[in-house]
Amino acid sequence: IGLSLVKELVELHRGEIFLESQIDRGSCFTVRLPLLLADYEEIAISDPALSNCKKEISPSDQAGDEGMKASESVVEVADQEIPLVLIIEDNADVRFFIRENLRPIYQVLEASDGEEGYNLALETMPDLILSDVMMPKMDGLELCHKLKTNNKTSHVPLILLTAKASGGDKIEGLETGADDYLIKPFDATELLARIKNLIESRRKLREHFSKEIILQPTSITITSADEKFLQHAMSIIEKNLADHTFGVEVFCQEVGMSRSQLLKKLKSLTDYSPGDFIRLMRLKKAAELLKKGAGNIAEVAYTVGFQDPSYFSKSFQKQFGKTPSDYIASDIKEN
Repeated sequence: IGLSLVKELVELHRGEIFLESQIDRGSCFTVRLPLLLADYEEIAISDPALSNCKKEISPSDQAGDEGMKASESVVEVADQEIPLVLIIEDNADVRFFIRENLRPIYQVLEASDGEEGYNLALETMPDLILSDVMMPKMDGLELCHKLKTNNKTSHVPLILLTAKASGGDKIEGLETGADDYLIKPFDATELLARIKNLIESRRKLREHFSKEIILQPTSITITSADEKFLQHAMSIIEKNLADHTFGVEVFCQEVGMSRSQLLKKLKSLTDYSPGDFIRLMRLKKAAELLKKGAGNIAEVAYTVGFQDPSYFSKSFQKQFGKTPSDYIASDIKEN
């Protein structure tokens, strides 16, 4: 692994590496790097990626320490549209290699051991996690198990990175709930492709759920932990449908998450914010009641927590494309 990384780093610097080896005598590696006289600004003009490195590499990286700690690496997610990737890797050189390949595309956070990575995952709720298997304090398999059995992080795709290439090791990693498994040394292009595929599959899942939930929320195919979470969330809302004071704050308390954690969780699974999710469930229940003839429009509105029948009608039309009266009329015609 080390030799592979050295070769790639030397080539990135437009250098060369040579090996002379004799049995029972040892090996001699020679690295030749060109002396670049151009200043940094000139280099940045020809390669924008280097300009990004100049701005983003921390003093700790330049000093050659163990890389950014969690407290130093936490960043404000300025653009919610750019996916956030958490790298959990105890080897500073590997972490640096991954980070510099991801930064042009993703927002990146780092942790140097499993325990630190687990706490950072709970705090930031990333869009994807890359984790080494062999790490101090908490290895990648234990980390994966804890993340996938925690409601707050069970939805986050996780790729395990390891030097163990045997089939048994790979199966063990996947059985803990990992979404993918990559053998070291790996090609940066392959890593980026796998990350892109996992994030894209999650996006398609959200789109599918946002459509299906209107008709039948239980028909969505997701992991058991996420399905249980959504069923639990929907049951909480259903119990409080008639209570017009039931809102996001109470919803967070009932679910057992902070406002930011619940927002990230629901957006990741359904593409709805907690407030929109509550409103959607109210309207879905209203549609069911109207279809059954369980009352007039005003009565149904009050039953599902709307205090203003006029606002209820506008919300209903926006969601279903029909006013409540048109919805009732169309249902009568169909029957």
